[in-house]
Amino acid sequence: MKYFFPFMYLFLSAVMLNAQESVTKKAPSPIPLVYTNIVTDAEGALSFVPITGGKEAPLIESQSFFTLDNIRITPEGSQTGLVFDFKNDSFNGTIYYGMFADEPNKHPQEVYFNRSAWIKEGKAEINISKLSGKYDIANLEEIGSAKIGYRIVDTFGKILYDGRINIEGVGPYSAGLSIIEGPFVNKVSEQEVFISFTTNKPCSPDVEVNGKKYQAIQMMGNPIGDLHHEIR
Repeated sequence: MKYFFPFMYLFLSAVMLNAQESVTKKAPSPIPLVYTNIVTDAEGALSFVPITGGKEAPLIESQSFFTLDNIRITPEGSQTGLVFDFKNDSFNGTIYYGMFADEPNKHPQEVYFNRSAWIKEGKAEINISKLSGKYDIANLEEIGSAKIGYRIVDTFGKILYDGRINIEGVGPYSAGLSIIEGPFVNKVSEQEVFISFTTNKPCSPDVEVNGKKYQAIQMMGNPIGDLHHEIR
């Protein structure tokens, strides 16, 4: 009996330590359903498992500044256009930009009217107010909204990113809700299909097919919506 209480004390201490360790462990990252053969370990690190079997290939994080997360940013609105802040003082280059026409059949792609903005010390501002008059092929001045396309190029002329974004206002301007990746059609079968895409702002979209609406799967249970969307 004299050994019972010390033993119980050690046992309970071990249980508490294990519980604390399990709480502090990083939760595994959610994997979108459209991806296959991707797994996570206890720390949330991603790995690819070949279909034919073999060794897992762990995800290696890039140390370069030129990653999608660093280049594909949402600009802030200004009185004359949109301001891009890449938060890197050593990044210089050029942003070319142009409007999409309000008549897609006439101009299916954005039209560049010799308009560009320098990226100096990681910042640039595109002047949308200059796309007025005969250059306003989107009829922005009347409608108050439009879509623009832009191309980010480094100092060597290498294309880094082609983006599209909706804009609102006639001065000041603001970046509107936009699809910045996709939409993609995934996992097509006789009974179902997945539609996936990414937006620049959180939202809760839906797709309507034959009068029936299908809601996006909430990835993180966020009431304001998600950035990445999958609709089944």
